[in-house]
Amino acid sequence: MKSNDLITAERVDIKRSRQLPFRGEVLVKFGENVHPEDMVARTSLGSRVRVLDIAKGLGVEPSEVESCLVRQVGEQLEAGDVLAQFEGAITRVVRMPTVGTFIAYQDGKAFLSTDTISISVKAGMIGRVEEVTPGFGVVISTKGSLFQGVWGNERVGSGVLTVLPLEIDQEPFEAVENLVKKGQVVASHSCQSRQSLTSFVQKEVTGLILGSMNPDLIPEVMRLTFPVILLQGFGVVNLDPIRLKLLQDRDGSVVCINASMKDTFSETPPEVIIPQVEGNLEDIPDINELAVTQCVQINSGEYFGKIGTVEALPEEMETFQSDIVDRSAVVKIMDTGDKVIVPQRNLRVINGI
Repeated sequence: MKSNDLITAERVDIKRSRQLPFRGEVLVKFGENVHPEDMVARTSLGSRVRVLDIAKGLGVEPSEVESCLVRQVGEQLEAGDVLAQFEGAITRVVRMPTVGTFIAYQDGKAFLSTDTISISVKAGMIGRVEEVTPGFGVVISTKGSLFQGVWGNERVGSGVLTVLPLEIDQEPFEAVENLVKKGQVVASHSCQSRQSLTSFVQKEVTGLILGSMNPDLIPEVMRLTFPVILLQGFGVVNLDPIRLKLLQDRDGSVVCINASMKDTFSETPPEVIIPQVEGNLEDIPDINELAVTQCVQINSGEYFGKIGTVEALPEEMETFQSDIVDRSAVVKIMDTGDKVIVPQRNLRVINGI
C-alpha cells in the first residue's frame, strides 16, 4: 500500500459497508446510531462437513429425496431431529446424527455442518445505519475527519483524543504518566520501546494513533485489546505536519479507530474517523465508565454477545489467552447465571437495562 493511496481529509462524507462473507443475521436497523464496537452482523460457518446418504437410508431413488425432505436448507437442527421421511408400508426416517446445520443436498445426499465458527462484523465507527442488506450487512455513514493508515492490529475502539506535545524523536513514556488519562485515544509521533508501550497499557488507553512503530513490537501489539494504527509506517517516521496539525485541531474530540487491515471482508485500509457529532448524530451512545452492578454486553470469547451484570472489578491485572495482560471484570451472565472473567475493554455498557 502506498501512502498516496491513503485519504486524509479535515471534513468529508464517510460511508462504510460492513458486510458478512456469507448469509447470516443483521443485528441493527435502518436509521439506528452505532458505536465502533457494536456488532452489526454475524453468521456461523461450518468448519466440518458430514455427508448423509438419505436415499440409502430411506430406500428410495436419489431423485425422490427432495420430496421426502422435511427440513429446509439452512436450518439448524438438534441431534435426533427428523431430516427426511418416507411414507410407505413402513414409515422410514433419517434423523440428524448430531447437532448441526443442514447446508445442502445433492444426488440423494445431505450435507451437514457439524462444527461451526462464528464470524461477526463490527461497526468500526460512530455513525448512522443508512442502508441494510438483509442477511449480509449494512452501510454506515457519518461526516468528519478521516485519516487512513498503513497498518493496524485488527482491533476497533474509541475514546477522547489527546495529542502528546512531544518533540520529534522523543519517546512518549515520560509524558504518558502526567498527560494521559484512562479511556483516552492517544496520538504520538512514534513508539519505539516496550517501556513506552507498557506505559500506554498501564494507563488503560483505548487506542493509539502513531506515526510509526518499532517492528519488534508487532507481536506484543497484536495481543493488545485496544486498536493501534500506524499512519506512516514502521521504523522511526514521525507524523507528517499536515496530519499532526489536523489531529491537534481535534484534540479533545471523540475519535474512532478501525485498525482492521484490508482483506476480503473490507475494502478500506485501517483508518481513524473523528465524527462531527452535532446535528444528526444526537443519539450516539456515551462512552461509559465501568462500575459494579452495571449491565454490559460481552464482545469477545465464548460468551460473545451475551448480556450480564458486572459483579467485581479486580484491582490486579489478569493474564488472558494469547498472553494478553489487562484489567478484568467478573460478569454474571444474565440467562445462565455463569460467572466469567473477561477483559474490561471487551465490555460494552448497556444503558436502560
